[in-house]
Amino acid sequence: MNEIVQDFVVPLISDEGSVLAGSHLNRDGLDYSEDSLKFIDAYLGKLHLKQVRPKFFSKPVSEQEGFDLTVIRTGAYVGEVLRRSSDIDYNWFSFKEWIQENPENKQLLGAAPTPSTVFVLSGNGSTLFPLAKVEKAILNGPEDNVSAFVRVLKVPLQGSVE
Repeated sequence: MNEIVQDFVVPLISDEGSVLAGSHLNRDGLDYSEDSLKFIDAYLGKLHLKQVRPKFFSKPVSEQEGFDLTVIRTGAYVGEVLRRSSDIDYNWFSFKEWIQENPENKQLLGAAPTPSTVFVLSGNGSTLFPLAKVEKAILNGPEDNVSAFVRVLKVPLQGSVE
């Protein structure tokens, strides 16, 4: 599944037309480093403005055709940055695979994926939803920035619970 998710990222990096408002994304800085997430945050900030100020646009960005694919491609990039830079061996799973292995989450997440849960990142007993984080950043703004999301996930937990 890792290769399939990586295939979703390639157009984000190489094709301005692969995501909404792609001209606002600085593709030159997308090298899978944690530092590259500042370009993703800037791009998501632009999309957020289009979401909260729809009077300047035809409709909110979340209602535009291509929103779901934008969330998937951008979230996959964020997850790949985390996967490649983490000490934890994270791997991608389809929602269907993951929910079959974790049926206790069906009540919370439902039995079918949404665009923000179609791919799940899991490893070492942790499950992450970077696509959902991207969707939240677009809808909520900078308080849900992806740079902080990745930084926090990489900080080792202090102490232990007995």
